[in-house]
Amino acid sequence: MVHDPAQADPEKLAQLEAVQRWFKDDWRRIEPKLRTSIVEGISVFLSLFDDNSKVKRVFCPKKECYDPQKNANNQFGKPLARFTSCVLQSGVELPFRAIKTNIADSLNVVIHVERRPGRRYISEVLLINRYDPDADLFDYGAVFLAKQDKS
Repeated sequence: MVHDPAQADPEKLAQLEAVQRWFKDDWRRIEPKLRTSIVEGISVFLSLFDDNSKVKRVFCPKKECYDPQKNANNQFGKPLARFTSCVLQSGVELPFRAIKTNIADSLNVVIHVERRPGRRYISEVLLINRYDPDADLFDYGAVFLAKQDKS
């Protein structure tokens, strides 16, 4: 279920606001050449997802996975389910609900980066509010949605 950001967990919303302040107040002060180097390093890291489909499936589920209307029957998978699978396969003996609750408590923001020919861009940012064990659903809200190209 997606909620209005005004209804989000105040602590997680404060963390997102801190990131936004960092971007506006600190990131822009960094010398452009250094910013370019940082972005290139991140791009190299993200390229690992292009070359290894298993890594990509774990960390980069399809955007439709997070859309409650498009993914009502879970045809694109369950958001963040791969993280749960990683923990279960690691041999850690925790109850399933505890794993999912810990994931929701540990992740504050999910940033969806799309790749287009010659570039990457942030297409949406989701704020993870909590995990509802009774419904077996993560509660999250979109805090940024990029405009869709009219191709």
